[in-house]
Amino acid sequence: MGLKYTSISSHIALRSDGTLDPASVPGEPCPEMRDPGAGLRYTAVTARPGGGSWAVLRSDGAFVYCDVLAEGWETKVVAPPAGTTFIGIDMGDQGEAVGATADGRIVSSSGTQLASASAGRSIVSLTAMGVGQGAAVLDDGSILSWGLRNDDAAPPLVPAGREVFSAVSGYNGYGQHWAIVVGDPIPVKVSLDPMLPTDRPLRVTDSVRVGVAATLADGTPIAGQAETTVRSPDGQTHALGEPLSMWPSDQAELNFRRAQHEQIGTHTLSVTYSSSPYVTTTVETSFAFVEPSPVELTTSGPTTWHQGTERTLCFRLATEDGSSLWWTRNGQATMSVEGDPGSVYELNYSSEGSPAESCMWALDLRPGTYTAHFDYDSWGDVDSASWTGQVVVLPPAVTRIESDLPSSWRYGQMPDFVGVAC
Repeated sequence: MGLKYTSISSHIALRSDGTLDPASVPGEPCPEMRDPGAGLRYTAVTARPGGGSWAVLRSDGAFVYCDVLAEGWETKVVAPPAGTTFIGIDMGDQGEAVGATADGRIVSSSGTQLASASAGRSIVSLTAMGVGQGAAVLDDGSILSWGLRNDDAAPPLVPAGREVFSAVSGYNGYGQHWAIVVGDPIPVKVSLDPMLPTDRPLRVTDSVRVGVAATLADGTPIAGQAETTVRSPDGQTHALGEPLSMWPSDQAELNFRRAQHEQIGTHTLSVTYSSSPYVTTTVETSFAFVEPSPVELTTSGPTTWHQGTERTLCFRLATEDGSSLWWTRNGQATMSVEGDPGSVYELNYSSEGSPAESCMWALDLRPGTYTAHFDYDSWGDVDSASWTGQVVVLPPAVTRIESDLPSSWRYGQMPDFVGVAC
């Protein structure tokens, strides 16, 4: 029978004859080590995700490391400590390779011993998570780790009596994912805590913040990720964005934005927590949205002013019940005057707050009499508003300066100050 592939890691495959594929070809790093040599075989392979550095376990108990550098590459044979052999190997996304020995030691590609299992224990699974960081599962199901920090330093949170693990895998930014727990998935409780108005109805113009938490049966918070979707009153379902990241130290928060619930009626929010080694759990909650609050458009300031002043006619938009205005695009509210198509000012409000204000000095009108308009095109007729009226822009005000400065004085009698009146 012909050759077969027995394992693969990133861009490197191991063949049944103990050699690597790609073989020694021009341009491939460390070509001299693609073949293990006479009487030797490669028995395991690991490579940096995305290409580059790689390492292989050799049948004589050593491991071979190919370190791809900016100026080329470097090949290194890492011999095991005296009296033992390497039985496992792994490489993280930062290029460091680590080997596990038969007597429970962890050695890096630099030759440094990173960790050691207690006497009588052996290593059954190994993972490198970065330079000087990683974890291993021992034959009794316990975890041996080294160099891990912050949220990734601890294995998955599990109930008492379930702390038995079978394997570890590569780093992905969520500490609870790097170890496999023996037994059935562990039940979790997922809770939703929406922050809703208490003194008025929930309106389609509102954005709703929802706290999301996952805990074990005893209330211990756990990390993970959750997919979020919403089902609209018309029966359509859509995702609310990227998966929600959850950490034991902080409650996650979902922002159910107004653009995601434009329809009046009941919207059903669904949150699905799905993280190893826990039971995939879905919870739902519903929100009944009503139409927007009517708006009040009020004016202040003079309808006649001098060109160049900022004391002009101003407009103020606010909802009757204090809920948010419906701002979803630029140009929903405009100020303009008839007869001058260039004099149109768009109010660009990105916040969801209420009220909003703007003044006609922003149009920079020339002297004259104008029919002015303010138009607010909102969610619907119920919360739209407009104003039309006449405004007069006068020429710039003339400033006259008067002074009581004397026209003559004796030497040494110059006044200490000069009074000026405008």
